[in-house]
Amino acid sequence: MKKIVFMVFCLIGVCTSAQEKPNIVLLFSDDAGYADFGFHGSKIMKTPNLDKLAKQGVRFSQAY
Repeated sequence: MKKIVFMVFCLIGVCTSAQEKPNIVLLFSDDAGYADFGFHGSKIMKTPNLDKLAKQGVRFSQAY
């Protein structure tokens, strides 16, 4: 009985901590110029889904 109670408490702890973690999506693109996406100002390349992600999330615009 003690093992079952311990397992239930462990599962409750895992379930509650999993809900508090943020969702992270990291996108990489190869051979794309800086202005090749709509959220960077491109008028030629239409990227509505990436624009929506960029608007709702965090953008790192300078990385070296």
